Amino acid sequence: MKIQQIITILIALLIVVLIIGAGVFLWMFLHPAPIAQTNNTGTGSQTPIGGTNPTQVVPSNTSNQTPTADPVKEFDVFVSTMGAKRLALAPVSTTTGTFGDIYKLYVGDIALSKKIQPGAVMFTIHAGSIDLNGDGVGEVVVYDDMPGLCGSGGCTIDVYKKKGSGWENILTTLGYEGVAVSNTKALGFSNLLFTVRGESASETTIQQYVWGGAAYGPDKAVGVWDGSAYRASF
Repeated sequence: MKIQQIITILIALLIVVLIIGAGVFLWMFLHPAPIAQTNNTGTGSQTPIGGTNPTQVVPSNTSNQTPTADPVKEFDVFVSTMGAKRLALAPVSTTTGTFGDIYKLYVGDIALSKKIQPGAVMFTIHAGSIDLNGDGVGEVVVYDDMPGLCGSGGCTIDVYKKKGSGWENILTTLGYEGVAVSNTKALGFSNLLFTVRGESASETTIQQYVWGGAAYGPDKAVGVWDGSAYRASF
């Protein structure tokens, strides 16, 4: 084989090698290898090439979640530390029985409730009796929670004192079903404690009402809800 032929073959092989090398380089340029992501412990976030940073869904660990506090139970706990006791309220929906004469006082509310909630079939109040001044005659506390009559501030709470053959209203306020009778008194009448909600749940308080000589009136907040329990505010 002549030298010229050998040189020609070598040049041809060199050209083939260059073409193949250029092809490999072009393919690698157009198809870059993916970048391995590592955990980023810094403040920045790492975005994959050719897309946006996907939202990472972290599984919830329910075993470590704090149980939701029960305001009703916590009310009982708090008032007991003050020496007070929750007043049991029984449902009343008839003009007969122990609180029948009290239920008659709510004929207007019954009519209003029927107008607001025409589909309602039960128009119930809750009532409890307690001797607040030690005269042997029980006063009556009423929680008026008929359909449609309660709002964000709670329901109407009334307190009645026996007067002759009837009943005299000595307190009307808004509150929730937490009602307790304190072991402290003002002018011979036991102080009353009610759960009162503010503009938000965090502003819920336990308000003390005291006897003023002719009726009960607000005195001060003795407890404030902090999201998990009531804490003293006096």
